[in-house]
Amino acid sequence: MEIRGPLHAMAIGIVCAAACTQALAAAASESVLAAARNKASSCLARDFDGLSFRDPYLTYVYPDEKLPAPASDPGLTYRAVDADIMLAFLEREKNVPTALRAAVKRADQVLRELPGAWRGRGFSNTRRGSRVDGVALDTFCIVGWLEGDKSMAEAAAQALDGDGWLPEGLYDGEERFRRDADEAWCLRLLASGSAGVPAPARRVLDRLVSDFRITRQEDPSGRQAFYAAYHLGFLLEDSQGLGEALDPAALSEELGQAINAWAAARPPGHEPASDILEWANLAASKLRYSGASDLRGRAVEILLRYQHEDGCWRVPGARPPEAGSSFLTLRALLALSS
Repeated sequence: MEIRGPLHAMAIGIVCAAACTQALAAAASESVLAAARNKASSCLARDFDGLSFRDPYLTYVYPDEKLPAPASDPGLTYRAVDADIMLAFLEREKNVPTALRAAVKRADQVLRELPGAWRGRGFSNTRRGSRVDGVALDTFCIVGWLEGDKSMAEAAAQALDGDGWLPEGLYDGEERFRRDADEAWCLRLLASGSAGVPAPARRVLDRLVSDFRITRQEDPSGRQAFYAAYHLGFLLEDSQGLGEALDPAALSEELGQAINAWAAARPPGHEPASDILEWANLAASKLRYSGASDLRGRAVEILLRYQHEDGCWRVPGARPPEAGSSFLTLRALLALSS
């Protein structure tokens, strides 16, 4: 089973739409945001070679990687798909900078071909029926949701095993939140073709909510609780995401309380650079809860503070130093777009 690095959580996240206009206005003037977006676009354009980004994080290929690829891009890798997903979300914001139009166009072409390339290939990391030449569950479900592909939703539903898809212990340590994150995307895929989470998948939803509550009790202001709340919030971004399974308004407030607790543990003006990925995700979240607008405004201010003069954002302690820069810059650009 392939296990991917911590930055990949941002693609699960990757991949949300940009923060609402009101939150951005509270954080900085539109002229400041426009300048930051233009600089970020120039940073990304310099790293794009016409086919992909040169970022060492995005060019990395896992030793056991066997991703089925379309004929137009036989060398496609998981991390290249991560970048394509980010570009697809940027396109959805209808605010694609001129410098990135070629990259967005290519991403759109690749993503449109993936449902056909992955049809019938199965999954590489599920606890039932996994196969070495299958597709990782999270990537499959995100692409399926983006493309609105009913056959991919059906494939995900057929792979469901009781209260989940993935085996316990697939991720550990700081990455253990990723099991629930991956499965939240699959619930979103299944819910997108029906009036909420279908009955067979309700056990998964119940388990994710239970996991979130347990994690929040164990470490209220920790990274695990933050991402448990963040990824559950994906389901609430769709008006029918939960159907009648839970009270969306009550759950939104509960998730918001966890996110607020995480932020409150980081004094304003002294937020460590090591949390920049979380602030980028927070700025891009559309989850509604008490204090959400102010908190997103704060997140935008933090992003602006950590943008480098060349327009890029960089991952603290990355080796080589540029590893993850384009990935993080894409994430930040989405958060600053509306």
